[in-house]
Amino acid sequence: MKQLLSLRTVWAVAALVGLLAFALPAFAGGWAVVTLDHLPDQVIAGQPVNVGFVVRQHGITPLGGLKPVIRLQKAGEANSKAVPVASDGNTGHYSATLTFPSAGVWQWTVETGFWPERQPMPDLSVVAEGDPASTESSGGAASSASLPVVFGVAGLVGVAGGLFALARTKAPWAAVAVLLAAFASGIGFASAAPHATASEATVVSTGSQVEQGQRLFVAKGCVVCHTHDAASDVKRVIDFNLDDAPNLTNFSADPDYLAKWLDDPASIKPSTYMPNLNLSDEEIGALAAFINAP
Repeated sequence: MKQLLSLRTVWAVAALVGLLAFALPAFAGGWAVVTLDHLPDQVIAGQPVNVGFVVRQHGITPLGGLKPVIRLQKAGEANSKAVPVASDGNTGHYSATLTFPSAGVWQWTVETGFWPERQPMPDLSVVAEGDPASTESSGGAASSASLPVVFGVAGLVGVAGGLFALARTKAPWAAVAVLLAAFASGIGFASAAPHATASEATVVSTGSQVEQGQRLFVAKGCVVCHTHDAASDVKRVIDFNLDDAPNLTNFSADPDYLAKWLDDPASIKPSTYMPNLNLSDEEIGALAAFINAP
């Protein structure tokens, strides 16, 4: 009987240890925040996209030695695809190559093994290869602008030839040729400029500054610590609350102060727990616009 009780005790202790092992991440400070390096601007079905992110324990300390997974799921479909993520040598920084097999809205989450169990990233609108949007972003607009550029270059060549002839012959026709070639070159380059501008706008502008800030609020991991009604759907998925982090739903601040805070929080409040996320000026502007939005 004593031996039987002893075996039962051993099994009970083993089971308890196992349960504690699974519970430790949640109850021993094992929570972490994923901060995406950059939001993909244009994603084309079947073409690889490189993504990188930092994992910070308690939102501060970079965590190395993890084996995160990115899970892809097309909106409205039940099946998902897990993509393994590798460390790139920098402590706490990881990267992966994603390929979305078809066009549509894709949801994706990062699973680090810490709490939150899964951290959603902003949905991605994947376009089909050959779609007008993908053509413009991959150089279609540049191709349409190439003819005016060729015309402009040809005009410059004509100017050079006309000047050479004018120097040799002093003939009036050479001077006229120089003027005509210069005029043609100017028209060519002027016609090419609007095309280049439109191409840049297609890639860079993915919505208003406030909308971009809302996406960054999720992508940069702000939503893990902070609450905001505009990101309530993501917050429910994360199911994590940090009492010390203020609710930003009705928060507003002086734009200059907010920009300085987002750029380097510790320079304003050395004791803050908020890390420096190495945000670009564009990202700071978008986040500040979102936070201050009515």
